[in-house]
This record gives sequence, structure tokens and C-alpha cells, in this order.
Amino acid sequence: MTKSMNLYSHPIIMKSQNPEIEMAELHPLKNSIYQQYEDNVKVHTDEISRCEKKAKWFVIGQLAAFILAISCIAIYAMYYGETVVIVLAIFFVLAYITLRRMDVANGDKIERLKAVRSVYANEMAYLNGDFKAFRDGKQYINPCHAYSFDMDVFGEQSLFQRINRTVTSGGSDYLAALLGSAATRTRLEIEDQRNAINELSGDVSLRTSFIAVGQLRGDIINTDEVKRLKKWFVLNKKCLKYEGECTLIEVKASSGNVKSTKTILAHPEKYHVHRAIKLCDVNIGQSGQMTILPLYMAFLLDKP
Repeated sequence: MTKSMNLYSHPIIMKSQNPEIEMAELHPLKNSIYQQYEDNVKVHTDEISRCEKKAKWFVIGQLAAFILAISCIAIYAMYYGETVVIVLAIFFVLAYITLRRMDVANGDKIERLKAVRSVYANEMAYLNGDFKAFRDGKQYINPCHAYSFDMDVFGEQSLFQRINRTVTSGGSDYLAALLGSAATRTRLEIEDQRNAINELSGDVSLRTSFIAVGQLRGDIINTDEVKRLKKWFVLNKKCLKYEGECTLIEVKASSGNVKSTKTILAHPEKYHVHRAIKLCDVNIGQSGQMTILPLYMAFLLDKP
């Protein structure tokens, strides 16, 4: 690491080298930001704890409902063949299914909360001079570049690692291109970028939620993959809003399911699609998250 790193040793982003200096003596803006992150970590930790307690009760409830359902079936078959017993069995089966769905939803919520908490925790570590949670952009190192190599723009402890909050490969590439570009920008371009930064800086919740998506994925989101998915939607599918949610529309001549549609519905955390409507030559029906309509009812759907 070269001496050029001193360019970035501003007290707002660097922890004091003197361990005797307390947080109260550091830069006041850094203190304020750090406290906000710390408060958010505590809020999310408390919420995670509550959800984990619920998860234990969901497991107990599912086990109890399952045992009671099996017991009712056994009693009906072996001892007491009355309708009330089978009704109770059906009730406990439905109770088990309901508790199972609630447990899955609660588990998904816990994962989202942990991802958001991780974002805040990483920012706290950043303010203490620990940047390991952020990608360093070493793939962009170019020894032949006019200035980026000498000034440690990319790599460990670099400028890129300090400011990088991207979760997509396209965003990472764009940030690297900006830092490595020596081209002169117009006043309008500079103002547009400044306005965009100002707008996003005021919406902490949006930024944190977006970064948390990357935390859930566990790896950077491939922009080319997203573009291919978008192209696939344009060429093969259409979407519309149904009850406020993005809904996939599938049109088929036969009654079978397209494999890709199943894949999308099975990974809502990745594609953000929770339901689909299939138009085909069959009667009205429901199959899991798929609503089935005959082709002649297509006119009932609004245009996307």
C-alpha cells in the first residue's frame, strides 16, 4: 500500500490510530452515523429474536397438529368410526398446513432481517476502519492505467473498496469505469449525478433493502443474467399487476407447465414473482401459485 492512501484518511471514515481516544472524541458526524447504525442493528436483533421465538412455537404447533391428525385417523379406522373424528382429522391437517406456511413465511422474514442487520453491521465496521465486507475491485487493477494503479484506486484498502456498495456486476463495472475514467464530463452530467446521489442518500431504507438483496444472494448479482431474464419476459411472457403484485402471464396451447415458470415461482427471493396466471385450453382451476384460465377469458386481463 502506497502513501497515496493518506488522501483518504479523513476522520469520518478512518478510526483513530490512538486506541485511547473514545468514540465521543471522534468526528461528530461519524458519531451520529455510527449511532444510527448501532440503533438499527439493535432494532433488527430484537425483531429477529421475536421471530425466532415464534419459530419454536410454530414447530411445536406443527408437531402437535400432525400427531393429533394421525391419532384421529387411527381412532376413526380402529375404534370410533364417526364423522366427527374424521372432521377433526381434517381440521388438524389444515391446521398443520397453515402453521407450516406461517413457519416458512416467518423463516423468510428472519433471513431478510438478518440480511438488513448485516448491512448495518458492515457499515459500523467500515466506520471503524474495517472494509473486508466490501468487494475491493481487484479484478479492475490495470498496471498500465494512467493513474489508478499508482493511486490504489482498486484492490485491498483501496478507494473502490471504501465507496463500493454495489450488489450487481453492472453496478460494479460502472463504478470502476467512473473511477478509471479520465474523460471530462459536462456540467449537466455532473449535476445529474449529484442529484441522483442526493436523492438516494436521503432514503436509507431503500438503499439498505437493496444492498440486503445482495446479502441474501450471497454473491454479486449477474447483470447479464438479469438482462437475459428481461429479454425472456419480453419474448415469451408478459407481466401485469394483480392485487398489487407482479404476476407472470403464461399462454400455452397445451395444459403442461413451462419449466422456466416453475423455476421463477420457486425462487420469489430472486425473481420477486409470487404468482402466475396461465391461459390454455382447459377449464378454470388453481394449481399452487398458478391460476388457470381458459384462453377465451384472456380479454378479462388488463394490458401490462
